[in-house]
Amino acid sequence: MSVLATLGLGADGVRAMLIDPPDEVLDEAGQLDPRPTVASSLQVAEPALQIAWWPQREELTAEGISKLAWMLSVVEGAKGWLVSDGDEESPTREELLAAVVLTSDEAVEAEVPAGAQVLGEDPELRGLSAQIERAAGELGVDELLILHADLPLVTAEALRDLVAQAPEAPSATLVRPADGGTNAMLLRPPGRFPLAYGRGSGDLHEAAAREAGLAVRRADVPALALDLDTPADVRVLLSTAEGRASQAGRYLV
Repeated sequence: MSVLATLGLGADGVRAMLIDPPDEVLDEAGQLDPRPTVASSLQVAEPALQIAWWPQREELTAEGISKLAWMLSVVEGAKGWLVSDGDEESPTREELLAAVVLTSDEAVEAEVPAGAQVLGEDPELRGLSAQIERAAGELGVDELLILHADLPLVTAEALRDLVAQAPEAPSATLVRPADGGTNAMLLRPPGRFPLAYGRGSGDLHEAAAREAGLAVRRADVPALALDLDTPADVRVLLSTAEGRASQAGRYLV
């Protein structure tokens, strides 16, 4: 069976987007109706209901995955395929991790670095939990790390530490601050239980995850345990050399 037929591309009259396909796929595409749109690279590709990408090994980066995820997120019901010839070594899991920033603030969006995807908030939804659940559904990922923006000591090493402590799927791994909230939560997968951000969210999330049959673990990651909610939190941050040297600390001093 041909490649496009195996993937189901072009079925039901859908015009697919093919990104850097090999010559034999181009020949096959010419026989479809409607004929697929062809892009020479991910950079010039456009969102579509069906997207198939034949990436080179060096193109499989967080930036590339984020761009593909964005193209799929802006078309309702879109599906995407990464197609490999089977000869190249697969990228590591860390290389495919992609950052997504959920915000309705244009000033924040302007500061998001290249390689990260931005998802706008839904004005029809109320509350952080509903916004994150909607975003998780759009992303359609098997793992989701929810990380708040008020964690001044977060580092890449801290995130790796959190992931290293997480059980295999299905699981929920939390980092909780002193007030019993949820500073960070790794869900494998997301969507198994309703989110409950707010007062006492740590206990609520742990109970809901267990009820849903997930393994639950509290990760010990000090760099993720401090969030800036109150003046007392700011004093804690500024009481250490590490805190004063952080980006937030330098801004506050």
